[in-house]
Amino acid sequence: MNANAGMRLTRAQAEGVLYKLPETEQSEAFKKQVYHLRGEPDVLLEVLHIAQECFGYLPEAVLGWIAQEFKIPRKEVYETATFYSMFSVKPEAKYAISACECLSCYLNGGEAVLEAIRKAANIPDGKMSSEDGLFSLHMVSCLGLCDMAPAIMINKDRYGLLTPEKVNQIISELRSKEISQGRLS
Repeated sequence: MNANAGMRLTRAQAEGVLYKLPETEQSEAFKKQVYHLRGEPDVLLEVLHIAQECFGYLPEAVLGWIAQEFKIPRKEVYETATFYSMFSVKPEAKYAISACECLSCYLNGGEAVLEAIRKAANIPDGKMSSEDGLFSLHMVSCLGLCDMAPAIMINKDRYGLLTPEKVNQIISELRSKEISQGRLS
């Protein structure tokens, strides 16, 4: 009798491909947080959330490792990771800007604020990242900051009652901080 009878194998496992996480502190922290979830049903979203938090995004090796360790088809893991907007399979810029598209922000000058963000952060039209990789821009349907419209979030910091001038000042301060710390020239 086949030793694998009754076991659900991923395609990578059946083909002998093994995914390994990089040997980093983030990988160790991730493994510790998800170890107890192995064998539990319907844990994919929870595991992806933990991975996103640990790594900042969902690298291909991490998605493969999740599929392998949790015996979930890799296609299903990848489809789930790319379906939900809260997950990213690409590394984020240091400063991830979330700009609100809701009616309240729009009516209070959101379009001018968005144009100022693109100009100050040097994000070309049609692109979502600055030329220097320092800023990324994501449009979201609502930040829940309607009382502060127009509003944005940069990473976890909230900024409201924005004008193009305030946006220029915020982005200029962030860029200056990077230059003073020697991260940009």
